[in-house]
This record gives sequence, C-alpha cells and structure tokens, in this order.
Amino acid sequence: MRRRVKGSDGKTEQQKEYFYGYKGHVSLNAETGFITSALATPGNAHDGRQFPRVFDRDLALGLAMEEVAADRAHDDTRPNLTRINPQHRSNCPPMKP
Repeated sequence: MRRRVKGSDGKTEQQKEYFYGYKGHVSLNAETGFITSALATPGNAHDGRQFPRVFDRDLALGLAMEEVAADRAHDDTRPNLTRINPQHRSNCPPMKP
C-alpha cells in the first residue's frame, strides 16, 4: 500500500506504508465460552478468507454446531455463505445472499 506525503522540500511524494501486527480469528462455543479453534494471521490478512479455515477446523473436530454467526468482515464472499448449512445460519448479523 502506498501513501502520499509531503517531503521537507514541500513536494508530494509516495511512500510505501507498512503495517506491523497480527489478527486473531477465533471460534468459540457460545454456551461454555470455550475457544474451539484459533488462528493467528498477519494484520493485513483478509478476514473473509480466514473464516473457512476456522470453520473447517471445527468441522474436522466433529463439533456439533447448531448456529453459526460472524461479523460483517466475514460476510463478503458467497463461498462463506454456501459453506454453512441453512439451518446453522444466524440471523444476527445476516449474511448477504
């Protein structure tokens, strides 16, 4: 990513913008509050692309899922919606069809 900044001579120039950090993507059991899967990614990783990794880990563990909910950052790709069986989708927040 690049940003525009003014140099000491007053001219505008482009500089590369760096981001340092990480994100945690977590799945949990709503009744117990226990974390069932966790994934750490670089801070610039796209949230919507991490959902399948966490969701598939829970499926591989054989965890029973009555409902699946995610925030809007995970609500941007049709594959995420089609991965979840209709009876497991939460209405809060609704995922885009």
